Amino acid sequence: MRTILCNVITFSVVALLSQSCLSYMYFPLYETVELKGQPDGTQYQLLGNGKVIQSGQTPESLYLRKQRGLVIRFSKEGYYPQSQLLTLERSEWRGWLSMVISIPTVFIGWFIDLDSGAQETFSQSELTPALKAKP
Repeated sequence: MRTILCNVITFSVVALLSQSCLSYMYFPLYETVELKGQPDGTQYQLLGNGKVIQSGQTPESLYLRKQRGLVIRFSKEGYYPQSQLLTLERSEWRGWLSMVISIPTVFIGWFIDLDSGAQETFSQSELTPALKAKP
């Protein structure tokens, strides 16, 4: 009987903790960013920590992990290159929701969500750089 009770308590604690984080249940750690370059066929490179993570040609949809320091470099022959920093902004309502959901765990889930990016969203869901033609 004691073993069953310990198993039930352990399962309940694990279930409670797993439900207390936005990053686990409610908001994914990835987000879609649409790339639409002007002119069409603009080449892009996605850089993270100075290394090329992905490259391709616009228009394209990127499914990106929410992290800081992502830069997208656009280029096309005969045009000046252009770079844009993907910035994250904290969503106030996600922060409050995270805090309320994590009350049963004494805010452990809220601290996890602060670090995981679940409370943040990319400030640009669509990038449309207009490259300037070289003379």
